[in-house]
Amino acid sequence: MADPIFDHLEETIRGTATPAEMRGWGRDNLVLDRVAGWNSDNLKIGAWATELRAAMLAGDGARCELLRALVHARMEHEAAGRWGGIECCGRVYPVWNLAGRLVLYRFGLALGWGATAEMLGQWLRAAGAALALASGDGPGRRILDHRIGEAEAERGAAIRGDGELVTWWDPFVAWAGDRGGQRVGKPGPEFGRWQYLEECGPSELLVHLLGLETETRRLAWMEFGRWLRALDEAAPAPDAPMGCTAAEVEVLRRARANDPAALLEAASYLWRPAVPFRILRTSAGVAMVCEQARGSSTACLDACAWWQGGRTAFLCGDPGWREPGGTGRVRPGRAVLEGWTVRAEREGRAPVALELPAGETFLDVRFGPEGVTVLLPVAPVGPVPDPPPAGPGGPGAVPKPRRRRGLCGWLRRVFGG
Repeated sequence: MADPIFDHLEETIRGTATPAEMRGWGRDNLVLDRVAGWNSDNLKIGAWATELRAAMLAGDGARCELLRALVHARMEHEAAGRWGGIECCGRVYPVWNLAGRLVLYRFGLALGWGATAEMLGQWLRAAGAALALASGDGPGRRILDHRIGEAEAERGAAIRGDGELVTWWDPFVAWAGDRGGQRVGKPGPEFGRWQYLEECGPSELLVHLLGLETETRRLAWMEFGRWLRALDEAAPAPDAPMGCTAAEVEVLRRARANDPAALLEAASYLWRPAVPFRILRTSAGVAMVCEQARGSSTACLDACAWWQGGRTAFLCGDPGWREPGGTGRVRPGRAVLEGWTVRAEREGRAPVALELPAGETFLDVRFGPEGVTVLLPVAPVGPVPDPPPAGPGGPGAVPKPRRRRGLCGWLRRVFGG
């Protein structure tokens, strides 16, 4: 761990530290005058969670209400096409991002936060859908070649995992996005190694959400399970412990098995992020594409893919070094999908490309600030355009998100929403 908020989160949840100790852990990241424009979403949300626990233990109802209002405003901000902030679907901070909101959700329920707790639950359900829809059927493979020769030091890369299976991250979740990965920059034997690619924090979240009995769930050194057990004791929420009801968890399980109705319902749980993402599930594997790189302190992972058998691949239009400010190492750009090939582009750099898992397509969903568009499977209701071609020709172009009205109506009829 690398920050006292999360180093001590279990103590915070259980209330075994004093309010003064908790406030000391969160002080450097506590912001009470705005709900966006931060340099690190996960730490600011985590600081709110820590401060809430301190206020509860101190019996400070006014402070709790101030935090509720801030959290409510933040959730409205994200619901308006900014889900996940700059760290949406990033591989560097997924556990911290979800954990902070989960603590607020659980204690918000305990405090009777009503609509605020409901929005937190919906945020968590959206995260659960993004985790499940982008997950493979097993672990991914180790990266054998991190490519740090002279020619690779200042250009983007397509990195492949084709070594032995990394069984302690199971199932692999193919998340991609800003703050998606970085190279080790400190001189030494690890210099140049890509971090957060083989390390699959989203896997830890998914196994607990769906109750998957994999090695990831059983390993004692993974912190999320400890936090979840502490929450179950301090602020139980048996009806929806991670924002999803038992029925919604079952939908996500069936979606991972590529059941068409479940895929459609799971896609309806997604919130709208500030940049467009695309998830593809095929007979060969699963992939996520982040279509716009915003430029941040950490490189954007433009695409991530997992194949049946465990082979993985990662596409980054940046060289992977952290951006200390003004160096241009991390640049805005875009990812373009043509057929089954995704190409990452950055100004002043040669583009790099990656082939995605080609095969029969079970799911093709694009979600961004303008809405959620499901291209496949097609909802069986009303006159709809023919589905785009799948298979060797690629997943096809994305039309404007006009079909959502029919899809939502069909979901309401089938699932009683």
